[in-house]
Amino acid sequence: MRIACLGDLHIRNTVPVNRTDNFIKTLYGKIHFIYDYCVDNNVQAILLPGDVFNTPIQPYPILIRTLDLFHGIYYANIKICACYGQHDLLFHNKTNRDVALNVMESGKAVTILDKPAIYKDAVIYGCHYGDEIPEITTKGCLNILVIHKMIIAEKKLWDKQEGHTKSSSLLRNHNFDLIVSGDNHNTFQDNYRNRYLVNAGSLMREKIDQESHKPCFFIYDSDEPTNKVEKIYIPIQPFNEVFKEKEEPLPVEFDDQFTEQLLQQEDISINFKKNVLNTINQLPEKELSNGAKEVIRQIFIN
Repeated sequence: MRIACLGDLHIRNTVPVNRTDNFIKTLYGKIHFIYDYCVDNNVQAILLPGDVFNTPIQPYPILIRTLDLFHGIYYANIKICACYGQHDLLFHNKTNRDVALNVMESGKAVTILDKPAIYKDAVIYGCHYGDEIPEITTKGCLNILVIHKMIIAEKKLWDKQEGHTKSSSLLRNHNFDLIVSGDNHNTFQDNYRNRYLVNAGSLMREKIDQESHKPCFFIYDSDEPTNKVEKIYIPIQPFNEVFKEKEEPLPVEFDDQFTEQLLQQEDISINFKKNVLNTINQLPEKELSNGAKEVIRQIFIN
């Protein structure tokens, strides 16, 4: 079984301060690259370890474009499984259904790992942001964990960093054959007794201190007796062609989820379903396939 292990996508409609290119076009271009690679190389599953979206509420054009793209992956018989990162959650509350990642699940484009997903010869467990790591309850199959938690290699990301877990400790204490982690935007991998942990890092270079970051994803091949993990680099432009030379102040990041959502009131609708339907009805045919429109209608009408 061949599995694509991604990092934090942070799909968004806003542009980081220092980017000078068409950021959204570049973002979706990278996702299309991953999609094409998976179709051409017999990949059967894509694992998303949280922070699929940059904020839990996204404008309808972003929702629809992402749903359309993920549906293409679904119809290529590639299963997409995801856990929640903190950026996917409204007020850190997983019971709220009106968030972008749940729209993907309602459209049957993504499986959210609230419970283990059985797929081919694998059982895929999820560990959402803030959750405890689940215990393995299956034997004689491939056991995989998709987790959003600050996991690091050996060195701290900064001197006084706290609240992290070392990859070596996670591998020793939990017997998953594969762990796919998100939250840490740096790329690294680790292994212990033929069990692997991969952390692809962020899909996009969003900050000026990511000059050395090379966006990538991992392919895990369970049929390989050794060297099960392969790193696939995603094509990028030179750093100085997409970033301003001089660093400018980055947007304020709010720890208070309530405050953050108040600042996004223009994206929050009183009648979520009605506005989605109105939006897709106004889109020209070239912007969204008829099949995707019908799926969205069925989600919100039924």
